[in-house]
Order: sequence, then structure tokens, then C-alpha cells
Amino acid sequence: MKKRNIEYRGYGGDRRGTKNPSAKLTDDQVREIRKLYATSEYSQTELGKRFGVAQSIIYRIVRGHAWTHLL
Repeated sequence: MKKRNIEYRGYGGDRRGTKNPSAKLTDDQVREIRKLYATSEYSQTELGKRFGVAQSIIYRIVRGHAWTHLL
């Protein structure tokens, strides 16, 4: 399918962040996670529990591997 047809049918397009229906975090929460982690007061595990996601998700957020559109 051509890109235009894919987007028209709802299969493609920009699915980053809260535009992804599976997103468990908001843009503001991701910004807060990065800010809190930068203070060195919280571990990735603590932040994961606080925001209801796995530590591996926090790792990807703070390392810039996920939610890259907010960097």
C-alpha cells in the first residue's frame, strides 16, 4: 500500500507518545520521569513503581531510547 492509502485507512501515521493507543504514560509524565531521575534521588525501579510501568521502560525513557520526540 502506498503511504497515503495506509494513513487514510488508519494503519500508519505518527504513533509516537500519547498518539499510540497503547501508551501508558503521558508526555508530561515522561518529562517528570526524566526530571526526577536527573536529580539522582530516585532509582529507575522506584520511578517504575511510582508511574506504574516496568523498570525497563524507565531505562529506555531516561537513556533516550523511548519517547524520543520529547528530547
